[in-house]
Amino acid sequence: MKKETELTEGKNWTCEIYPDDYGDSLEYILHRLDPKEGFWSEGAQFWYILHDSDKYSEDDLEVYKLKHNGELPSWKPDELKKPHIHIVVHNSSNCIKRNAVRKFGVTENYVRKVGNLKQMVRYLVHRDNPEKFQYTEDQVITNASDKLDSFLKEEMDVTDKARLLLEFIYSENCDSLSSLANYAINNKCWDELRRGQHIYTQLMIERKKR
Repeated sequence: MKKETELTEGKNWTCEIYPDDYGDSLEYILHRLDPKEGFWSEGAQFWYILHDSDKYSEDDLEVYKLKHNGELPSWKPDELKKPHIHIVVHNSSNCIKRNAVRKFGVTENYVRKVGNLKQMVRYLVHRDNPEKFQYTEDQVITNASDKLDSFLKEEMDVTDKARLLLEFIYSENCDSLSSLANYAINNKCWDELRRGQHIYTQLMIERKKR
């Protein structure tokens, strides 16, 4: 899995923004998601939701310490996270990341390519994360409610689970089987990890060598 650059290409993109950082311009950012505004292609679909009840977990703490050489964060597990909005867009044609950033109207660090559209939309309500706060379907703002219903009703298949584990390995720089196992259990992928444990272990070793 290649590291994202401004030339990374795809149809599916996500953006996480903090309302406090954008103030009066937040409404404009959300308004431009509508394909009629001309930023995204005709037929583009979007979904977004405000997460205002998320809490830090023990897993968040371990990930933070791993990324910051053991340093402790200013927050503690079970504290509320800063309210933020998750946005997912399916563009009807490919675009590079540089253009996706421009379309969202935010800075590049907030934007990333989506590997699995269904899984990302399900994440908006934490459908596969029972340990997290459970948001409701009616809290999701979208121009594609039928697809939202379909995504939330479907269960993950083998490919979905494999892609989810791969994304965790590379996005979180995971090199610990115990961390991957914990993630798999919390995200309903334990059966896939057990089946392909050797493969995922080799992928972690390969990632670490890069």
